[in-house]
Amino acid sequence: ALANLTMGQRDALLLLLREQTFGPTLDSVASCPRCQEQLEFSLNTQEIRVIDVSDDDVPDDAIPNGLSHAQHQYDIEEITLQFRLPSSVDVAAVTLMAQPEQVRVYLARRCLLTASRNGNGVAIEQLGVDAIATFADHLAQVDPQAESLLNLQCPACQHDWQLVFDIVSYLWTALVGYAKRLLIDVHQLARAYGWSEADILAMSNNRRQYYFEWVT
Repeated sequence: ALANLTMGQRDALLLLLREQTFGPTLDSVASCPRCQEQLEFSLNTQEIRVIDVSDDDVPDDAIPNGLSHAQHQYDIEEITLQFRLPSSVDVAAVTLMAQPEQVRVYLARRCLLTASRNGNGVAIEQLGVDAIATFADHLAQVDPQAESLLNLQCPACQHDWQLVFDIVSYLWTALVGYAKRLLIDVHQLARAYGWSEADILAMSNNRRQYYFEWVT
């Protein structure tokens, strides 16, 4: 069920998870593509989230509002396209593709359900490259949360560029860092007091931190 969420739904929920777990502030670092200057900046989850979600939007089947299976329509010239939005399953299918344009076209074709002209069916395979490219651009507009673009300017050379903010890798890095710090806490407290891992993990973060400060 989670894999079938649209990319925008998934990322909106991951932003909510990041906010509830570590807070809304996203401390980030980027390297200028022109002069390699390191740019440090902070974002807020509310600045990036364009889909409004809350705990109430996540029912037992984990598909908010049932939108991941919703069908959309797009008219291009005389052709009417019925399509759905890309999900994690679709993205997984293109992970080995190296060319961005190849990825866009393949994703667009996967999301197309039917094509018709004046009520008559048209084979999706017969759609021209220009039509697919136009549809791919429209696909990104329909699911804006799927790609969060940051406008950055280098303080050293004044170069302007756009950077994609990937909440998946950002949150995963935060979780890995937290897990490593937690293991250090367990190691130090177990060695100092002889407590079991389960007992240490059962403590609140504040209480565990107090003990950790006393033994270090």
